[in-house]
Amino acid sequence: MDVSMKELSIEEIHSGTIEIIKRFINICETNKYTYFTAFGSLIGAVRHKGFIPWDDDFDVYMFREDYDRFISYCIKHEKELYPFKIYSRKNIKGYPYNIARFCDMRYKLVSINSSNVDNMGMFIDIYPLDGAGNGKYISTKLFSAKNKVLISLANKAGKNKLILPKSRIHQITYPVAYYVSKMIGLKRLLNLLEKQGKKYKIKDSNYIANLVWTTCPTPLPKKWFSEIDELKFEDITVSVPKGYKKLLTLIYGDYMKLPPEKDRRAQHEYKLYRK
Repeated sequence: MDVSMKELSIEEIHSGTIEIIKRFINICETNKYTYFTAFGSLIGAVRHKGFIPWDDDFDVYMFREDYDRFISYCIKHEKELYPFKIYSRKNIKGYPYNIARFCDMRYKLVSINSSNVDNMGMFIDIYPLDGAGNGKYISTKLFSAKNKVLISLANKAGKNKLILPKSRIHQITYPVAYYVSKMIGLKRLLNLLEKQGKKYKIKDSNYIANLVWTTCPTPLPKKWFSEIDELKFEDITVSVPKGYKKLLTLIYGDYMKLPPEKDRRAQHEYKLYRK
């Protein structure tokens, strides 16, 4: 990396991310793909009318069908979309996640310890929503145990090197899990995780969930996503599920309350630079 490059400020990240969101929305509106602002970005839209001041990214949900269609569109139109580019397992060899990232390649991401993402630009995260049956499926001990093991191993398999945790107990167990994950292989672990997440179709389910990212996925009533609402986000308008208040309450509790000051910081293990 050019040592003269200066790490972006949070304000510069917010400004650049808005441009990515605008291009993403344009593609979705042109092709009639449905998306929903998600996680901390949804809190930001409700509580701050934009980014949470210390947050450094933007998250969206997409139903699995539209998620796959969006990725295929971006791959097919890669040249004309430049400087924007999709990063996913479908087009980037060794890509370490079962979620996609829509990137602006005028920026450079430098990861602290993740493999095969250092050529990625500034991005927004796209999380697929899959069917979750009647909701009980992802609440079972069997699913919970399998999901935790698969995601934990996949996270370790995607690391460049072994970094021991502070806990003395974990200093014994973590290296074993790390080397086991490398033996199984990242691709196989992600395939197993995705297979488990696709057990139910959305059309046959009363609940939906993001099943390929978190160790403790939350079943969400599909009816909350049956209609789209819109909220102001900085200088644009973004789509949110009609049941966004219930959604945020279920996941975060009192989402209008600010966290303790010590927790008001970005959580990601990377830095961003302008090329």
